Amino acid sequence: MSEPAIFTLIRDGKRRHYADRWASATLRREVMWGPVDFEAWVEQFEQLDEWDDCCSGGAVVDYDNHLLLWSGDISSFQAPRMWRTYCQLMTAAWPNFQVKFADNGTDQFADYLGIPLSQEAADEGEDDNDNEEYEHRPPTVVEARRDDPDDQEASDVDPNDESLRAWITLIDDDGNARQRQLSELTLDLLRGESPAINALTALPPAEIPKEAYVSEGLLLNPTKRTARIWGSSELLNRMKQYGKLWKGWQLKWTHHGYADQCAASGTKGLPMSDIDALAKILPLILSTEQLNLGAVMDALGDGVKKFAEKTTGCLTFLICIPLVLFGAFSGNWTAVAYSVGATIFVISALFILVTRRFRNAVKKNIPQNDPDEESTVVAGPLEEDARRARVNQLLLRADLPSLDEVEPHFKAVSGLELLAS
Repeated sequence: MSEPAIFTLIRDGKRRHYADRWASATLRREVMWGPVDFEAWVEQFEQLDEWDDCCSGGAVVDYDNHLLLWSGDISSFQAPRMWRTYCQLMTAAWPNFQVKFADNGTDQFADYLGIPLSQEAADEGEDDNDNEEYEHRPPTVVEARRDDPDDQEASDVDPNDESLRAWITLIDDDGNARQRQLSELTLDLLRGESPAINALTALPPAEIPKEAYVSEGLLLNPTKRTARIWGSSELLNRMKQYGKLWKGWQLKWTHHGYADQCAASGTKGLPMSDIDALAKILPLILSTEQLNLGAVMDALGDGVKKFAEKTTGCLTFLICIPLVLFGAFSGNWTAVAYSVGATIFVISALFILVTRRFRNAVKKNIPQNDPDEESTVVAGPLEEDARRARVNQLLLRADLPSLDEVEPHFKAVSGLELLAS
């Protein structure tokens, strides 16, 4: 359930190792406050005598060589436009530092520090490489299609669907652009297999998606045998891995994929603005909410309560139906009204009693916080005004819109929903 992180701070040639069981989940917020505040934030955690690779993220900060190498949950930045804006902020937050995201996580930390991996970590890496089930990408175009091939009345996808997808543009012999969408670019496509390109052509036409909904893209011109690909660093590594299989093709990586595909399609598309991207990034940066066992249990309790409320409402409705039918046939609505009122009162009282007992049982058997663990604070200033002022300074250095321009576009979220955004 936890998201453990390992940290190594290097200053004057000396290394200090720290660890925390929750820090990896919101590390994208804490690193945004720069080298001084980040060091102060890390120093509140448990200091270790030696390196420990049993974690899901963390950071190495080499203050001597001005390097930040970090890894954490960046699932909310799968759209390349979002990631570019976030990196723009990070560059401004860490002036004179080289900032790198560790795609291979703690393996890259250990490599930089010259620490051999533990046997357990090495065995896990070998299992991941050998286990075909670990492959997350769909193998074929057919398996990655986003429409329902059996639904003849709706051959295209839901226009209100905001899920991320791969956007493919095919240029035909006459130079016309034809659009397709997949859940992800598939392995057969990344290998340049002809049946995959034919399967793409056979898919129903798709609209040009908003840039905010695109995680990766491919611009194909089979006549000229050119391909332009863009997306995540993982996709770039795939392209390098499979590039030699594109015999007779010119395969290139592009950093302006959405704009390139729009230009090839003769349209401006629906690009994502700086304000759009910042509206998704800044709420977490500004917040001081923390992820811990108490927050998880509170969210779980809220979910159980909402489910219980819906269930109780349905039960009350079902019980009252026979009473209403009795009133309709007998005409004795006074007795029905008393009966319905009594039923609602009894069920409501039982609901309150059960929820209280459940809440007390949870508090008694599952502690909200680890009693052996001191509470920690987030990085950066804790006062709202000071935090906002620092964010505005950061936006100014990054040459991005001010907080006053972005804030009206914030979504009203809090708790775990905010921490996961």
